[in-house]
Amino acid sequence: MAVESMPSTEATTCPNCEQKEGDHPLFCTGCGHLFPEDEGANHFALFGLTPSFDIDEGELELKLIDISRRFHPDFFATSDAEQQKLSLQYSASLNTAHQVLRDPFERAEYLVQLFGGKQSSEDKSIPEGFLQKTMLLRMKLEEAVEDNDESAIDALNQQVINESEELLRGMSELFERLNNEDGERNSILAQARMDLNATKYIRNLIHDSSGLQRPDA
Repeated sequence: MAVESMPSTEATTCPNCEQKEGDHPLFCTGCGHLFPEDEGANHFALFGLTPSFDIDEGELELKLIDISRRFHPDFFATSDAEQQKLSLQYSASLNTAHQVLRDPFERAEYLVQLFGGKQSSEDKSIPEGFLQKTMLLRMKLEEAVEDNDESAIDALNQQVINESEELLRGMSELFERLNNEDGERNSILAQARMDLNATKYIRNLIHDSSGLQRPDA
């Protein structure tokens, strides 16, 4: 997944109304004119948010409604071909950004790459002992299903979910440190990469367990 550069804070002069509008990288907040694609328009910038793991999901949804109106093709039906093309392109970009930012795991993955960290294909490291613990959980879950032990299945599924949530909660602290401690940037990104790899294992286990045959299913 290619990730855009960090957004520029420099105001843009709108070619349509000639006002300086720097509140959004892709449109003039005065007249609504769409600007050519900005290389700094990362997912967070599209929603007017500072890159951070901790975001207000309610605010994200409200911003989606507001900004999607700005890009809606119906508003550009009588505009020139370039504006019509940009409205379609930016509507798609906004939806993609929303899908990423609303999911804590995808949001963390995006942040790691935004800050220059490695992708999972480049670094597959996981915490020591984690793989063995995950394999044991999987075996216990399969045994509980085989024994038709409903209470054990529910307890193990909850344990798996708790593991995933705990790993993601740690992301908040890691990215907060990343914003404040440039000297530890590489080590913080490496830790985030490792924890995300572990989270992916857990998410796969949650997905796999949902497909196991449960009692009386």
